[in-house]
Amino acid sequence: MTNTLEIPSCVNAVSPISTVSGRYGFIPSNEVISAFDKEGWKLTQASAVKVRKPDRQGYQKHLLRFVHHSQAHINTGHRMETVFINSHDKTSGVVLGSGVFRFVCSNGLMVADSTIQGFKLYHTGLTMDRVITCAHDLLQQQGKVAETIDRWKEIKLDRDHSLELARAGLELRWGADPTKYPISAEVLLTPRRQDDVEDTLWNIFNRVQENTINGGLLDRTRTRDNGRSFRLTRNIKSITANHDINIGLWDTANELALAY
Repeated sequence: MTNTLEIPSCVNAVSPISTVSGRYGFIPSNEVISAFDKEGWKLTQASAVKVRKPDRQGYQKHLLRFVHHSQAHINTGHRMETVFINSHDKTSGVVLGSGVFRFVCSNGLMVADSTIQGFKLYHTGLTMDRVITCAHDLLQQQGKVAETIDRWKEIKLDRDHSLELARAGLELRWGADPTKYPISAEVLLTPRRQDDVEDTLWNIFNRVQENTINGGLLDRTRTRDNGRSFRLTRNIKSITANHDINIGLWDTANELALAY
């Protein structure tokens, strides 16, 4: 899979930004791809943040998603993935977590620590062996994600709880002030495909997640303070915002599941 993907230049960085200390443990992300490949993981996605300062170009935060061969051919409508976040400009340590890729919408979800404890590793003294060990630890726990998804598929969410999840998405995306929301919670619950019409917790979680991350929604009942209409919502391009929204929604869904 690696030869069909466009790889950001920062993934191929051969050194960190010049301002790091001598204790900085440089983990080349292209070597992570090679090391993961030897351990059975194939790269499925690579992306990087845009930077304004020229001196950060080629070192910025980036995200890689992998699927392990043991998970690649399980026919459930989705697959488990390992998410790897890194930077070479001191803006981020190494983050390893679990993800879910949903085939029907080509959408990548992220799993919160409330289901599987991810790893946040400082670069100081960090080694490739440590990264690989953490990845294997996540892999061994991915059955918990499958169990959680199966449980969510069985839960029929009532309207109040559906709106609670949607309001969580609005707050994660646009902040705590409802007057700044370009769309209502009801619009955020709009299904994009027939597969998501049934009001299960899994479907509603996916509706809210996809609509919040991918944008493309317009609510003509909402106006700005000056009376002008809001524009079509935009997709999230920030790796940090995408991660935080995904994790926040997963945690909220986990909490709602406890009520059933």
